[in-house]
This record gives sequence, C-alpha cells and structure tokens, in this order.
Amino acid sequence: MKQIKPWFFATIFGLASLTANAFASIPIGVAAEHEEDLPAPTVFSEPDFNFTDCQGKPFNTKDINNIIQTDEQSVCYAQGIMNTKFAFDGEGKALRSVLELSESEQNQLLDNAKSADPKAVYALFVYMTAAELPEYNYLLNSNVE
Repeated sequence: MKQIKPWFFATIFGLASLTANAFASIPIGVAAEHEEDLPAPTVFSEPDFNFTDCQGKPFNTKDINNIIQTDEQSVCYAQGIMNTKFAFDGEGKALRSVLELSESEQNQLLDNAKSADPKAVYALFVYMTAAELPEYNYLLNSNVE
C-alpha cells in the first residue's frame, strides 16, 4: 500500500465536498452567461453525510478531519465512500457505486447535481478527485466491499 499523509487525504475529502456544494449551488448555464453578475463565492462547511468504511464501521464526513489518524484509515474511508451503493435510476432502489458508473452516467449525475442524492454527488467528487491524482489511482481498483 502506498504511503500517504492523512492530512493530504483529508484535503481530498474537503476539496470534494467544497466542489460538490459549489457545483450544486450554481444554476446550470448561469456561470457562463452572467459571470460578472455572480455573487462572491460562499464558504461551505463540511457536509454531514454518514458512510461506512471498508471494514463496515460507520463514520461521518463532518468529523473526517478529526478521525483520520493513519494512512490505512484514509484509504479505508475513501474506499467506503466510493463503494457505497446509490440509487441512480430515480426509483429509490440502490443499484451501484460510483466505481460502477459509466462515463455517461457520471455526466448525467453531474448534470442533475441539484436534484440528485447529495451523498452520491459527494461520492462522485471523491471518485473524480482520486481519478485525477495519479498517486491515488490505485484506490479506483480497490473495490473492497
């Protein structure tokens, strides 16, 4: 397992939550059309989502910066978030995790971020953050349930 700093992983969770909150708060198309008319950015607090880590222990994203103590915990939390099953079909039935979504399904979730399950949007941003940083790509292949 790669050695990573717990604070760096906490930063990933924080960036994912800020991005997810900011993305959901801007109406689609408004930013491009009226960029100069937009209000100053809002500072969002950590989201208050309950997940289960890779070992089946519950945790809350609001407390994640205070509970990460080791590299293994960081990896386990990220895997737990990305392996959480969400309803992506609009019927309320848990179907798949963000790791199992196709690129078009991910885009559809982003397009509907304001009406989608906020936990699913958060999980997608954790996934996208891990996918964009090569040092964390190994998390995407760790489909631990």
